[in-house]
Amino acid sequence: MAMKRIEIQDGIVLHTIRYGEASLIVRVFTRQNGLRSFIVRQSSRKGNSSGRVLFQPLAHLEFLTFQGKGNSGLDSLREPRLISSPLLSAAGVLRSSIALFVADVLNQSIRHQEADLPLYHFTEDFVAKLIIAEDELLVDMPLIFMIQFADLMGFAPLLNYSSDKRVFDLMEGRFVAHALHGHYIPAEWAEAFLLLMERCRMGTKELSLPTGTRSTLLAFLIEYFQLQVSGIGEIKSHKVLHEVLSV
Repeated sequence: MAMKRIEIQDGIVLHTIRYGEASLIVRVFTRQNGLRSFIVRQSSRKGNSSGRVLFQPLAHLEFLTFQGKGNSGLDSLREPRLISSPLLSAAGVLRSSIALFVADVLNQSIRHQEADLPLYHFTEDFVAKLIIAEDELLVDMPLIFMIQFADLMGFAPLLNYSSDKRVFDLMEGRFVAHALHGHYIPAEWAEAFLLLMERCRMGTKELSLPTGTRSTLLAFLIEYFQLQVSGIGEIKSHKVLHEVLSV
């Protein structure tokens, strides 16, 4: 009888759904194999909460995988060990909301099922920074993530702002004189968007953006991703983040 394939992997949890009465299907961005879905069999004992702790958004895990044969057709994830989680560090509402948002964006944007070490290391590094970030730096982290993620995914916004190109075309990814459609950042917001991009690419930890601009700029960036990434749907977690990102 052929032996089951067993692998040791590590990865970052992006999404979890219940499967049947005592199982979960967990989507994990793994270091070894890119985006993968696994089935997790849970204990049926009343009060068991290990799944809620281990499989929260952006939890960093090490685990074993076994080749799947069940109804789901998925490999089985077993013996998970929690390395870190931004939701266990006295998270607070804002940190938790950022974790949900970032996991949502990653889950909808990543497609490949093979190793992508630059993207994995970027994600791993962002999670580590989110865990230790001081409260006053948290408000800028969703914007920093979106700009840096766009750069890594290959659709970095072009910094070609000038006196005669003051509208940012969200479909073209560059500043233009006039947009020929409804997907653009108007001139009154364009300078703040340019400032955001410049400071993100300089590695600035605190963006020092004008009061009241973050939620609007984040909404523009979400629209930008929806236009650039084929098949991306509504980022529902943004609604929660918008409620707490009132700066």
